[in-house]
Amino acid sequence: MKKRLSKGENNFIKGCTKAILQNDTSHHHWLFVVGGVKQYISHKDETYLENHPIFKNSKCICAIGKEFITDWHHKAGKDDLSKPWIKRSLEEMLANSESFAELYYAAEDLRELDKDEVLNSLNTGGLCEKGKEEYLRKVTTLLHN
Repeated sequence: MKKRLSKGENNFIKGCTKAILQNDTSHHHWLFVVGGVKQYISHKDETYLENHPIFKNSKCICAIGKEFITDWHHKAGKDDLSKPWIKRSLEEMLANSESFAELYYAAEDLRELDKDEVLNSLNTGGLCEKGKEEYLRKVTTLLHN
């Protein structure tokens, strides 16, 4: 049985799919949990959320930027299967990002986590080698802070 997506998740997938298909790197895309509700945010300024008070106590589930959009645009190609592939891959990535976010926010002290186990458990499906390295580097940075 397929998991039903929230309005915020659907909006995130629609916004990211459109950006990837058009190779539109002008905006950054985020999915946040704010007060228990998943919200999609898209903005030109990467630091927009740092200065917005509503996001001070929220949880980031997923963030999509320029490199990701460009990488997936080239991977998806330009045929009838591009859009379904992007949507399916974003849904998978979202599920994995959500499980990592739960782990990240639930851990009181990330130093207690087995970092190698966490890194090995992350699904990097759909990413090229460079994208995988970048994603794992960012996660490693989060784990070591």
